[in-house]
Amino acid sequence: MIVFWLAGYRQPVGSLTAKILVPRMISLVLLIVLGIHLTVAFKRTITQSALQSAIRRTLSSEVAQIPGARFVSVTLAQEEGATTGWVVVRTPQPLSPTQVGHLNDVVNRETRSHVVLYVRSVITAETSSNGYIYEPKFSPVNDP
Repeated sequence: MIVFWLAGYRQPVGSLTAKILVPRMISLVLLIVLGIHLTVAFKRTITQSALQSAIRRTLSSEVAQIPGARFVSVTLAQEEGATTGWVVVRTPQPLSPTQVGHLNDVVNRETRSHVVLYVRSVITAETSSNGYIYEPKFSPVNDP
């Protein structure tokens, strides 16, 4: 409507009645509602992206301190009002609950938020021609 108005397609001044103003007001209200919705969605996306970036940065530096461990990825999800982080780490042995708790505490402190971390340890080995650099160590299996 704005393009047509700027191009010179206008109703005569005498016919500004409800037939013209009501549809334009409805269009304007719908445009405002859509603008508000898109702004809120954009802000939520930016906030989520910034949080994920901060968590990725924090986990990269913390996991690098664990011998043989390499941070791979983090995926955030909203579950029951809480933010959950699904973390993948390549490591020669599974991370212990104590190590995951430490990572969780550091992430919460650095991001100033409350995130629940779940860590998936992907068991890997690093080998050179001289032998294992980090040899995989598997947890004992409890058979009933």
